[in-house]
Amino acid sequence: MKTLANPTRAVLTREDLLAEGFTTKQIEALEALKSICPYVEFFDSRKEIERLRFMKWMITRKSAILS
Repeated sequence: MKTLANPTRAVLTREDLLAEGFTTKQIEALEALKSICPYVEFFDSRKEIERLRFMKWMITRKSAILS
């Protein structure tokens, strides 16, 4: 999958995964995971995850102060 964060990421299809040796059950598990986190580019690095956690904390903190 090409994204702004990683423009060279290839799009993999079910057929590609089957050809690589994944089972149907494994592919279904990967698809379920992808549906939970569809925006992989936000989770490409540990640093980015920490930034998102900080932003969540800041928003929660600001909401509590304004209440």
